[in-house]
Amino acid sequence: VIRAAQGVIDKPPKWEEVEELLSPWLQPFPAPLESVRSPTDLAGPDSRFVRVLGLKLHYIQAFPRTAASRPKAPTLVLMHGFNGCTFS
Repeated sequence: VIRAAQGVIDKPPKWEEVEELLSPWLQPFPAPLESVRSPTDLAGPDSRFVRVLGLKLHYIQAFPRTAASRPKAPTLVLMHGFNGCTFS
C-alpha cells in the first residue's frame, strides 16, 4: 500500500484518468426539498436520534424485549447509507 501511494505521489494521475471517478464527489449538494416531512416524523417506534459532532444520526434499537431472552454476546452495530437514503 505504501509503495502504491508513493507511486501516486511521484507520478500523479492526469485529471482525465480520474475525472469520471471524482466528479460526482465534487458536485454541490442540491437545495433541500420543500414540503418534505422530517425523518423524525417518519421514524418508527424503535427509532432514536442522536447528535454527533453536529450531525443528527438515526439509529434503531433492535433487541429482544425481555432481558432474559437477550444473549450475553457483544453488541453488534450495523451502519449503512449515504446521501440518498431516508435515514442515513
